[in-house]
Amino acid sequence: MRILPTPIMMGMVSGVLLPFGVNIITALKDDFLINGAIFLTFLIMTFFSNSLKKFPPIIAAMIVAAVLYSIFRPISLIEVTLSVAEPQIYIPSFRLATIGEVVIPLLITVIAIQNAQGIGILKSMQFDPPVNAMTNWSGIGSIINSFFGAHSACIAGPMTGILADTNARNTAYTGAVWMGILWIIFGLFAPIAVTLTSIIPASLILLLGGLALLGVLKNSLELSFTSNFKMGALFSFMITVSEIEFLSIGAPFWGLVGGTIVSFVMEKDDFRRVG
Repeated sequence: MRILPTPIMMGMVSGVLLPFGVNIITALKDDFLINGAIFLTFLIMTFFSNSLKKFPPIIAAMIVAAVLYSIFRPISLIEVTLSVAEPQIYIPSFRLATIGEVVIPLLITVIAIQNAQGIGILKSMQFDPPVNAMTNWSGIGSIINSFFGAHSACIAGPMTGILADTNARNTAYTGAVWMGILWIIFGLFAPIAVTLTSIIPASLILLLGGLALLGVLKNSLELSFTSNFKMGALFSFMITVSEIEFLSIGAPFWGLVGGTIVSFVMEKDDFRRVG
């Protein structure tokens, strides 16, 4: 993380977050009237954000979405499953073939893709993330998760972006704690959440997700192309957007690798300056 140029890292982050921004346009195309009204609400609240500092525009958009959909697109809750999740214990088995095929790609994915996104976003917002501690706890969390059949623990880029994208830096820690509490509640009532996501229109979910990450995407693009290593950042961005996969490892990792190689060949002076 020390030797990886920040613009190249942010090029990868921008490539990961770009689809969230594109989803805003897709959602408007799918349901222009209702989703357009939600988007307009977000714009109006952003315009008055200096006067309404404690009322985020995304919350206003969610409230308007609930009102409009309840009036014009009422959602039937009959199919919602009212139950609490029951944790199940799984005893892992160890096979060398599986370790080679699954564990190593997942290890690279967690450290060089997911965690790198979160670390890059935090650095772009002038935080000083504890990289080693985050990596260690990702490993510990993944071991614990394995006994419950869950996926690897990691620092998710989009969630980190939503938490860090605030003008009140002193509330970021409180926000992280509250997000953890809400995730626990979400996990306990996962059956309800699963059925709700199948009922709520996909375009609404895409729209709200894109609006929540709009500021992070803007900052990522700005940091990618306003300093040195621009060509490396561009290739990191393009490879990530391409969604290629090789050796069971996703495009963001290859974006970092390809962007760094291209930059080393084409932007030698930038490496000399930081060296």
